[in-house]
Amino acid sequence: MEKYIRAVCRWGNFAGVGGRVINNNTASQIQDAFVGAYAHLTSPTPNVSAALSRLNNLYGLGTPSFASKHLRFLKPSICPVYDAILTDKLPYPFTPAGYAEFSADCQAIATQLNMAK
Repeated sequence: MEKYIRAVCRWGNFAGVGGRVINNNTASQIQDAFVGAYAHLTSPTPNVSAALSRLNNLYGLGTPSFASKHLRFLKPSICPVYDAILTDKLPYPFTPAGYAEFSADCQAIATQLNMAK
């Protein structure tokens, strides 16, 4: 799990976030958060808001920004990245509910694009 967190944070251009998460949460807390988030994403009715909330409970991972980056790698078909760059340009709140709205809109756009092939 530690390698995954460090790799995603490095990919997101803030490698130091990974160290903060690992140093300020127990291995059990990290595992529980990621297992819970993944369960929300892979349930028959996926819940990206609940998945994001699970990761937001970890100290140092950030609000939607870095948590959404981790979700993106767990379930890319339904989890977009939602970070500060996008919040400056898009109308969605920087909250789990806003992330869920953004995810739903991204999925709708993807469906339309796939149908236009």
